[in-house]
Amino acid sequence: MQKKFNGRRIAKKVSWSFNHDSEHIFLLLCPTKELDWIEGWENVHTLICSESGIAERSCIFTTDVPGEGHSVWIASKYSLEKRNVEYVKFLTDKDAVVHWEMTVVEKETGKCSVEVDYIITGLSEKGNAFVNEFGRNQLPALFEGLPKMIEYYMNTGKKLSLL
Repeated sequence: MQKKFNGRRIAKKVSWSFNHDSEHIFLLLCPTKELDWIEGWENVHTLICSESGIAERSCIFTTDVPGEGHSVWIASKYSLEKRNVEYVKFLTDKDAVVHWEMTVVEKETGKCSVEVDYIITGLSEKGNAFVNEFGRNQLPALFEGLPKMIEYYMNTGKKLSLL
């Protein structure tokens, strides 16, 4: 008989609009480029494997974020031509998995949107509790903060501190 566990899952789709071209925005969706625009990223991010040194298919990096703990990320898809990247993230300390896909769509010259598809799933009761807490507290802040940081960086060349 097959074992079954009812993992708690939260799925969220959002669209972020930018007054910038799609290639420049897409290139920022990279663990190495995030050093340029995410405050404190240098303290939580470690690049493990990348032939180019930036995002690419099968790129692997880790993060150790306060309140979230250690995570292993894998770029399962990466296409500059399609402006599409997909990350699978295993939150080793929280017993949860994230599937995060982003596609940057050119709207008109100099304008684009990032279509975000985010799914987080608990792998145990501990993971389910984390997913519930994350969905209530961190997920709204994440989806509000990231586009603000991108926009600020694109306009100023500097990191936006959200503290």
